[in-house]
Amino acid sequence: MARGAEGHGVGWRSLSRLMGVLRSGRPWGRRRGDRRLWLVWRGVWLFGGVFSAGLAIGTSVGLLLGSGGASRGLATGGTAEGGPTWESVSDPGLPPVAAALPDSPPAAVPASASRPGPPPAAASGVPPWQRYAVAAVHADGRPMIAVVMDDLGVDRPRTARTIALRRPLTMAFLPYARDVAAQAAHARAAGHELIVHLPMEPDGTNADPGPRPLLVGLPREELLARLGADLATIGEYVGVSNHMGSRFTSDPEAMALVMGVLKERGLAFLDSRTAPTTVGAEVAERFGVPFAQRDVFLDNEDSPAAIRRQIQTVEDTARQHGYAIAIGHPRDATLEALAEWLGTVEGRGFALVPLSAVLRAGGTVRAAQR
Repeated sequence: MARGAEGHGVGWRSLSRLMGVLRSGRPWGRRRGDRRLWLVWRGVWLFGGVFSAGLAIGTSVGLLLGSGGASRGLATGGTAEGGPTWESVSDPGLPPVAAALPDSPPAAVPASASRPGPPPAAASGVPPWQRYAVAAVHADGRPMIAVVMDDLGVDRPRTARTIALRRPLTMAFLPYARDVAAQAAHARAAGHELIVHLPMEPDGTNADPGPRPLLVGLPREELLARLGADLATIGEYVGVSNHMGSRFTSDPEAMALVMGVLKERGLAFLDSRTAPTTVGAEVAERFGVPFAQRDVFLDNEDSPAAIRRQIQTVEDTARQHGYAIAIGHPRDATLEALAEWLGTVEGRGFALVPLSAVLRAGGTVRAAQR
């Protein structure tokens, strides 16, 4: 075996001689074989060094190229959820939604993510619909009127004009508006009450509720993720209302998912009653969620004369039932009519109150009127 090994290079005896040469640190010895062994070892050492350096360089270059490719893939791959570019809202009083959206659409929020928005009622013992309620004047037997202003945040100049109106009003902010948290905080600092105006699926194809609405056909996890993301957009609010949603609010199963979350979080629900088939009140009552229903839309017809007639209907409803909930929008005719009327409402024998005051009164199941 030793002879065969030598035939292929260095035998065991030659290795012993090589170790002696290496320990001496001298490339020569008493015999020529010592010098030959030293040269062989030196060549092996040099080859190993060059090979190791090449391997390290190749690995580094490969890692750099790999990470660069991954970065490009992430940058060009877009967000976690694709979708159309939202062009407009069907409400003629609003500008294009795209003007109010962040530069990129929000990514889907996993259902297992940390709880956004107000904590559950058990966290402090006082549910948010009471904790963040704006103080109301004592009605002292006077009929109460709550004015809710929908679709806020998209049109920032008109939102600012709405916030400047006589308080307390209830401000319903669209969750996809740009800088919505700052705008809502401004409204609260001005003495108004806040709710989140949840985009929900309407009937028909012409109405556009905006990006990432709550849809009847969504998987449960995605619907809850969208709802959770919407509830995290502003702070210190008492509840939610539906933006559009004629189809969604008519679906008992879809509304049950929403009410389950509202119950857990201690939030109230205002049904805008965009469809006569809504089950909002029925499902809210079943889940024990504080709820109210819209009585009068102020500006279905966008003209000063029509809005004044609707304001009269609000007063008549409040006198008849003890309270009325009116919904308006940030449009010029509406803002001008409200600025004039709100200055006289107390003198006309009414108490201007936030939505939470009507919820406390307990009269929340009356059928709405047009």
